[in-house]
Amino acid sequence: MLTITVAVNDDAREGVEGEHGLSLILRRGRRLALVDLGAGRTTAQNLARFGVDFAEVDDVFFSHGHYDHTGGLASAAGRLAKARFWHGPGLTRRRWRVEPDLTRQIGMPEPCLAAWGALAPERLREVSAPATCRFGGKDILLTGPIPRRSGETAGGPFFLDSSGARPDTIDDEIALAIPLRGGGSLLITGCCHAGLINTLEHCRRLGLTITAVFGGLHLNRAGEDRLRRTADYLNGSSVERLILTHCTGAEAGEFLARQFRGETISALAGDTLEF
Repeated sequence: MLTITVAVNDDAREGVEGEHGLSLILRRGRRLALVDLGAGRTTAQNLARFGVDFAEVDDVFFSHGHYDHTGGLASAAGRLAKARFWHGPGLTRRRWRVEPDLTRQIGMPEPCLAAWGALAPERLREVSAPATCRFGGKDILLTGPIPRRSGETAGGPFFLDSSGARPDTIDDEIALAIPLRGGGSLLITGCCHAGLINTLEHCRRLGLTITAVFGGLHLNRAGEDRLRRTADYLNGSSVERLILTHCTGAEAGEFLARQFRGETISALAGDTLEF
């Protein structure tokens, strides 16, 4: 059985501290893995709260290089004694959010870059094409970079320079597909900056049948046209269940709950789901 605990998320159960970020705990048999490490303020305490022994973590999967997914690395790296780190190309590149009244860096924080640089090279696994990782007797498929074909955007004012001249499509982003008992696969996304349609189409081209989606969908700035396109695509797909977190957006979550024919769940930090 696969269990997933939401350790870090924007919204949390009573008694659990939330923050803008995402970290998921994956358990199957004796295997233990983490998807992303949150922004860092709550990562260590929440992972400990949910019974994670850092020394026993087998794998860490980084969905992409934004601070709210990598910020916990500085405090955790020294205790993740045996973990392998899986990531797309360009994870550590500099990134900015540029808006009329605010410009700020949003890539991996400096202390985390230092921690990353201190990791032994043989523990790093760059995923530049679809790859597999053995986990609990089954292979997790890592999508590699996801082609942007549908016209969906990265979902915000993201740039590779502080002047806002070089748009950032966040093309280092990867997702995970985990086979489920009884057929089909669970798709885990960090933010789905490539767009859910692009991501599911990429999985389809890889021969996967995705029956559930778990994670952030970065629809918090999406207009009604994009939301409707997403819902229509889902209703014509094999997806039966959405478990929404982080950057999906409350309004987008409500829209999908109304328009998607399958089950829609908004998961909070502190929730554990079984598959």
